[in-house]
Amino acid sequence: MGARLVGQGEYAESLLSRMVDFAFPSARAACLLLDFDAAARRGPQYWKPRRMVPDAATYFNLTRMVARSRVFLDEYGPVVWEGFDFEGGYTDRITSGSGDFLTGDTLWDFKVSGYPPNHRYTLQLLIYWRMGLHSVHPEYQSIRRLGFFNPRRNEVWLLDVDRITPELIDWTDRELIGYPA
Repeated sequence: MGARLVGQGEYAESLLSRMVDFAFPSARAACLLLDFDAAARRGPQYWKPRRMVPDAATYFNLTRMVARSRVFLDEYGPVVWEGFDFEGGYTDRITSGSGDFLTGDTLWDFKVSGYPPNHRYTLQLLIYWRMGLHSVHPEYQSIRRLGFFNPRRNEVWLLDVDRITPELIDWTDRELIGYPA
């Protein structure tokens, strides 16, 4: 999608056709496609071609993270929605945004940082959940947990939404997102 937004759709399609297995040419094509992520998530004005080509260490790490992600999805999946949005839940304060994926009862975000989730990450996930509940999408009604998976660290973090205080939920809705009282 990001490639189409910046007039590089045919190039992206050719890269996609090269992704057939875990071999180095597939990993190279995947890395080149990453250039378009910012355009897809934030808008074409954020696109900057970098043309990252993986070296041997990067290739090893990429294939290890993919393998870990497959094991994770076997345990916590299946994915019921990926690349979700919050149509109907946006406000004049938060006008765009999309998330990673939902499983049956969990809203997930992938992070590949070398560190555990921080307060910014957890607040982002809380905002996603609240905006989802205000959106037109009924899928958010079944969310009972918020989770992070980090394939770099091979770690999962989960939080039951019923453990989030009503005061924090109200503050998030009113002060951050901008929903009326």
